[in-house]
Amino acid sequence: HFPFSSLSLPTYSLFTPPPTHTSLLPPHFSPGRESEFVRKRAYDKVEKLLNTIFTVSEEVVAAATPSVSTPARGLSPPRPHLSVSLALAATPSSSNNISLSDPAAATASTLTPSLNRVSLLSPPSTSHPFSAHSFPSPTHPSLPPPNQSVSPSVSSPSISSPTNGPPPSKSARTSIPASTPRARAATGSRARLRPPSTPAEGLPIDITVYWKGKLAEKDKLLAIERKQKHLLGKYLKIALNHLGVDSVKELPRIPGSGPPRDTVAGKEIQKLKRKLRQKNPLPAPVAPDIFETKNTEGFILPVKHASLRLTALGVPDDKQGEVMSIGAQMIGVRLSHTPSKTTVRSWVPAITALNRMHAAEKLEQCKGGATLGRDETTKKGDKIQQHVVVLGPNQVLFLGFTAVPDKSALVSFDSFRAKIESLFAFSSSSSPSQLFHSVMIKIKNLMSDRASTETLFNKIFKSVRDCFLELREGWESLASEEQEEAQSLCIHFCQLHAVANLYGIVSGELVDQECESRLHPVDSSSAGFATVVREIPRYLSTRSAGAHREHKEWMEFMKLMGIQGGTIPSLAGHRFNIHFLIAARVFSLRDHIKKFIEYAPTMAFLNDLLDDELVLVQVQILGLLDQKITGPLWRIAENVGVIEGAQYHRDILAYIDDCIDSPALFFSGECPRMTTPPSFELFKVDGTLFKALVTNSPSSLALEVSVRVLRACATYLRDVLSQSLPGGSYSNPSDSVAQCVQSPTTNRAAESAFAFMDYLYRKTPNMRFFRRDAITCFRLNHVGEW
Repeated sequence: HFPFSSLSLPTYSLFTPPPTHTSLLPPHFSPGRESEFVRKRAYDKVEKLLNTIFTVSEEVVAAATPSVSTPARGLSPPRPHLSVSLALAATPSSSNNISLSDPAAATASTLTPSLNRVSLLSPPSTSHPFSAHSFPSPTHPSLPPPNQSVSPSVSSPSISSPTNGPPPSKSARTSIPASTPRARAATGSRARLRPPSTPAEGLPIDITVYWKGKLAEKDKLLAIERKQKHLLGKYLKIALNHLGVDSVKELPRIPGSGPPRDTVAGKEIQKLKRKLRQKNPLPAPVAPDIFETKNTEGFILPVKHASLRLTALGVPDDKQGEVMSIGAQMIGVRLSHTPSKTTVRSWVPAITALNRMHAAEKLEQCKGGATLGRDETTKKGDKIQQHVVVLGPNQVLFLGFTAVPDKSALVSFDSFRAKIESLFAFSSSSSPSQLFHSVMIKIKNLMSDRASTETLFNKIFKSVRDCFLELREGWESLASEEQEEAQSLCIHFCQLHAVANLYGIVSGELVDQECESRLHPVDSSSAGFATVVREIPRYLSTRSAGAHREHKEWMEFMKLMGIQGGTIPSLAGHRFNIHFLIAARVFSLRDHIKKFIEYAPTMAFLNDLLDDELVLVQVQILGLLDQKITGPLWRIAENVGVIEGAQYHRDILAYIDDCIDSPALFFSGECPRMTTPPSFELFKVDGTLFKALVTNSPSSLALEVSVRVLRACATYLRDVLSQSLPGGSYSNPSDSVAQCVQSPTTNRAAESAFAFMDYLYRKTPNMRFFRRDAITCFRLNHVGEW
């Protein structure tokens, strides 16, 4: 009496998602964040639930209408047509009207459950023909059990009671077991879906617990997605590493259509690119070539050689592998292996072996006439010596540093012998002593400063060398002239040291003059000229910019005033002729400096000194010495040899004697006259400094001070340049002495080695001594190119 067609049940479609349950979602949850996988799984479960409800409903209807004929076994009764139509409402409060219709049905009841409801089934009602217990429990954990009451805030629609028959009995409702053929026929010849387990009867389910479970399930799915994403990223990284690139952006571009362009110009550009691509197609992406850096014995020699050169250039040990890889990528090659920090460090001692091999070869190739230069210094309490062998023009061989307990001459000679004998393993000599003997005989010149230790070293060297010559075979058969020529050893001193030491002689005379003029004692640090030469560079030189702001202000002041050549050098980092040059710059800029001091109160104490007549005379004399004496001596030492420079030395000393007799000549624009015109610029008479220093009417004080200073200069220069004066060894050289023409006039080679060592001390203060020695020789001797 209760036709099935009168019951309209809700169904869901997998193709359209249900409306959002905004009233039941936590405030931090967004449905849009739920993945497609989670949504699809939820729709599958809802469809299974509705299919189960549909099957049970058929069984109930069949049990309630016994007059209906049972079809044959294996055939299912006519099943109502299921039309699925899901209309999503624009607002969460809207409902979906889903109907099950049968053409033969006369009437139909409509069930319109709101999607905001908690349950799809109505709560138990006494007026309903079927009790709620006659339906199975919900088939999905997302639905609450049928015996749970709905929250008062959520309304549930009521189903109208049918009027065409009394409710069936209990036996009628349960007379068809699921395993009977009739039940199979009623379900369309398919087995019933087993409902999942439900909570126990009477246990309430809180809505918060329900959604927490949903969120936990979602988190599990997201964790699985993250794991898959991690695995895909790992596989992508392995593939990129196999191709020799670090990212997808580095892969070669494959020609294809670019992004759409809306503008006409963009379309024209795309058309031109397409034509060019057709004419000159791009090459297909090719994986980089792999360069094998290892063999069965380890890293190959080119890799070791490159590592040694990188070490000499100052590249850290732990960064050399990256540097090699970057260099290989530039040419489209990928290295199979790169050396580690420990491996690079184990190769450093090979630099010393290469240095010795190079030095032994160069000394054996030398035929004679070499010059030995040496110098010594103290660095952080260590006494260090350096020996340099000049083999010819622009051929300097650095033998390396040697740490010694003291700076005595005998210790210096022993250290030199140890350096030479350490090259025996890479030479063709039969013994270390034989190698030392051959090198001693090839050295014909000695270069050093005028220190007493150096003078004694020269004497020891000459005596030992003469003994080696006497022990040679056939020495007694030589004539006396030949023996004398073989034993000749030219000893000359560095001319740059002569220029540097001249400032001490001149400053001593100026201090004495100031003491006599001011009638109170002063020393070399408190004298007026010394204060000016020291303090003005401290404020205005380029190296003072970090400590004083006056340098920047001075540069701006020169731009505003239009001053040219206003740069003042610093005392730091200079050694030889710097005091004379600073004095010349200060005297030429004295008026501008006094004007600048008005805006720099920190330099106000210098204003009185720049107004003092005696201080200005002293500074002017120092500047004239730079332009006429010390500057030309420096240029002679840089451009000509020992013997050729002797004639210029004689001309300068003659000019000093003339200025002593006529002091006004020193302040005039007349320079020393050279007997032989030099091939280089010796005097810069057209410079601004020279023009600012000369004067036609010097004061009596200036004449008095100049005579005193020039006499001291003449005495000192005659002593240090005695070899160039008449009667000296270079005044009328013999054939043996003429070989010294190629000998350097300065000891700058040894000085430069110590300068490079100072750089290494500042850059890497914790570097070991043997590594500093090896890197210095490797760099300065150009062993890498060799």
